[in-house]
Amino acid sequence: MEKYKIEKEVTVTQSYKKTETQKLGLHDFISQKVKYFRILNNMSQGELADKLKVSRQSVANIEAGRHKLSMERLEQLSKIFGVDSNQILPF
Repeated sequence: MEKYKIEKEVTVTQSYKKTETQKLGLHDFISQKVKYFRILNNMSQGELADKLKVSRQSVANIEAGRHKLSMERLEQLSKIFGVDSNQILPF
């Protein structure tokens, strides 16, 4: 499996800054990007779940890389986050 490098900085609160550099597989890369855009849009897992019409646990599984996303779900997420789907994918 190919590895992708992701460098990200996510500000969760004013006082907490988290910077990570990781080597990730494709599904892990996508799950981290979903979490990144959710936090960037100030959404809880529950709020994202409501928009996707799934359970909060499903969103947690997506972000943990335990659930692979279909292209339709990726398109839905890109619309929710207001980004192009290519920003969620590493190509």
